[in-house]
Amino acid sequence: MDDLIDRLQIRAADAKRRTDAPQSISTAGPGGTLTTMFGNTGPLGGLSLGSLMSDLQRVVAANQAGRAIDADVTGRVEAVAAGMSTDNTTDLPAPAPTAALDTAETNLGFALPADLRRLYAEVADGGFGPGGGLLPIDRAVAVYRDLRANPPLPRGRTWPEGLLPLIDREPGYDALEVDTGRVVGWDPEGLTEYAGPKAWQRSFS
Repeated sequence: MDDLIDRLQIRAADAKRRTDAPQSISTAGPGGTLTTMFGNTGPLGGLSLGSLMSDLQRVVAANQAGRAIDADVTGRVEAVAAGMSTDNTTDLPAPAPTAALDTAETNLGFALPADLRRLYAEVADGGFGPGGGLLPIDRAVAVYRDLRANPPLPRGRTWPEGLLPLIDREPGYDALEVDTGRVVGWDPEGLTEYAGPKAWQRSFS
């Protein structure tokens, strides 16, 4: 575990590698949103997403045929590249204080696995790992308590005790079964209000 913590600290310090989600490029660009980029006053001057796709298809076709690319298309594609930011990185949260982890355990009603405590206490309070990264510990606790108090669809189902959501998969979560150490994925897609117990069980893997 010591070696794993060391490697995670190094990886988490690299904004481009700390999660599976892209950290270094934003299609919103310096303007802040796609609407700003493609608006009449944005850097792409009212260019539509449809026309952008058409331009990209023309570039690919020209490359495949060995033809020169039209200058106007080249200009628009270069404008897109210029409008993309490479500084869309978020700061890695500080490690979680011991008091915060103790409070989390009190609010959960069970102890966090020792290795999970070390990840939060020695690497960061979330923001690294699979997907978009671990949830901050207080957020993980809040999601767990909400799922227990207000179970998701279908009716009559109960969120499993001790199944702590750690990664938000939108929809669903990757969660830790604290008693066994298993990672359990929950995918609610396909569940309906009246789905039966078999469908509920199949939503976990």
